[in-house]
Amino acid sequence: MENISESNKKMKIVLWGATGLTGKEVLPQALDKGLQVKAIVRKLELIRISHNNLTVINDDILNKQSVIENIADCDVVISTVRTTSFSKAGKPTKLYSEGFKTLLLPCANTK
Repeated sequence: MENISESNKKMKIVLWGATGLTGKEVLPQALDKGLQVKAIVRKLELIRISHNNLTVINDDILNKQSVIENIADCDVVISTVRTTSFSKAGKPTKLYSEGFKTLLLPCANTK
């Protein structure tokens, strides 16, 4: 992808999972391409990057209202959310199924 020219509107993306294994790779690449990035993270202290085009928000993909608010002004939605463990009860987490449902429903209603 080439850098966005100054004559074009800067594309704005929202990135969930910006501090995870994949998100740590996606975030700097998006910034290097000149994109405006809204990084949604659960743990602010894990963000190790600072940039004029970066806004970091402490939130959760399961928070339906904030998902709607965070995608409202963005051109692209990216999720690199994943889990590396099971819940304390030893059962798989519902992070994927519930999180992506929370994320995809408002996206489906946009044009």
